Amino acid sequence: MRKTLLTIAATCMWLAGTTAFGQGKTCEEAAPWSNMAMVMDLASYADGGAWYKITPTANSMLPFSLTELPTSAVQVFKGCNGEKALVMSEEVASGNISYYIESGVEYMIKLDVSQATGSFVMAMATPLDLSNAPDGNYCVKPINASVGMYSSIKANRPTWFKVNIVYPGMYSVGSGFSVPAEGAAVTSVKVKSGDCGAVENSSNLLMPNQVYAKAGENFFCVTCSGDMKVLFQMVSPVASCPNHPERMTALSAGVEVTYPNAVYENYWRFIAPETATYQILDKAPQGTILQVGTLDENDDAKFFCNFENGLMAEVDESGEGKLLVDMQAGQTYVIASETFNMLAEGVPSVKISKDETGVRSVSGSSRDIKVSKVAENEYRVSSYLLAEGAGVYVYDMAGRAVSSLNVRPEGDAVTVKLAGVPAGTYMFLIVGRSKSASTKVLVD
Repeated sequence: MRKTLLTIAATCMWLAGTTAFGQGKTCEEAAPWSNMAMVMDLASYADGGAWYKITPTANSMLPFSLTELPTSAVQVFKGCNGEKALVMSEEVASGNISYYIESGVEYMIKLDVSQATGSFVMAMATPLDLSNAPDGNYCVKPINASVGMYSSIKANRPTWFKVNIVYPGMYSVGSGFSVPAEGAAVTSVKVKSGDCGAVENSSNLLMPNQVYAKAGENFFCVTCSGDMKVLFQMVSPVASCPNHPERMTALSAGVEVTYPNAVYENYWRFIAPETATYQILDKAPQGTILQVGTLDENDDAKFFCNFENGLMAEVDESGEGKLLVDMQAGQTYVIASETFNMLAEGVPSVKISKDETGVRSVSGSSRDIKVSKVAENEYRVSSYLLAEGAGVYVYDMAGRAVSSLNVRPEGDAVTVKLAGVPAGTYMFLIVGRSKSASTKVLVD
């Protein structure tokens, strides 16, 4: 018993000694990370948090195990003014969270001790080199695959694949024409569109092998009940701006139409029955982008979506996005709605109806965001929403993302670099914790 007490006492003395010089009170004062941190004097770090720094020598996973601290209180950034590092996994109940850190990059670790649930906090994390990890184990180290090509997968091992998709739609992952072993089947599919930090779309129990995916680069996580070969396929052709827009689902005035609750892009067409002002109402997650353009025909008699002189709005914190559009009788219009970083609490829907109010303006959110050019290809984005921690996104008038940045909750301004971006009109969007704001900017 005496030996045990002495061991505990020695450990506490060692820990207490490390806390005297183990962390900084600001990012600039960050102390080197040494795989474990313990903060006992919480009051001294309550305002700015306890700060540390680490520069990995290989692409690594940094898995935190926490005591008396929620996972939301641990944040990792690229430098003092950089974006937040990618969260690889998070288990709120058990107090574990893992970040992805890249070789040669200095990262800053912040422990927000103001969220402590006890009289002290402790965090442990040892970088795990991912260079020798098998391909497919993590989203950041996927197996390259293609639509229409077979890939092998092991039983009960969630495996990540990177697949480039031309057209948005519902995709299936299954055995295709091959015959799997008895009992082998796809049991679940998840997909992140764009990058590993995106919100996941997941399959359901009724269709465990099907999931919605956007056009572009997608990261699929596939789980099977047995060893098998899987094939990525589009379930059925979905008409969209990139794919036969003249076949898009037609909307009727006054009829509300629901659409999938997924991080996804949806398209419709509407032929104006008369010359009038129409209101388009999009009920969707905050930050969803609503656009209206025209369906035009080129010299080769092919139809295309024209958003050059179109209108754009975002869904605000109320869960609604609205546009008032002056339409000409007989003209075909394109309505596009794209969700980015969250799912709806209910079922999203869109409705177009003739406006009878006579109100000719829609309240915007540009008052909550200011954008100014500070240097060649550099723009300063200012908003009180940035102080909450927010995402800053830039889109062209076709709805394509040209820049994205995650901002940590400090300061009210950030610089966005747009090198190589063609001159034109772009939408700057901030998605904060309390609301979102957007404005259009002419980039020259």
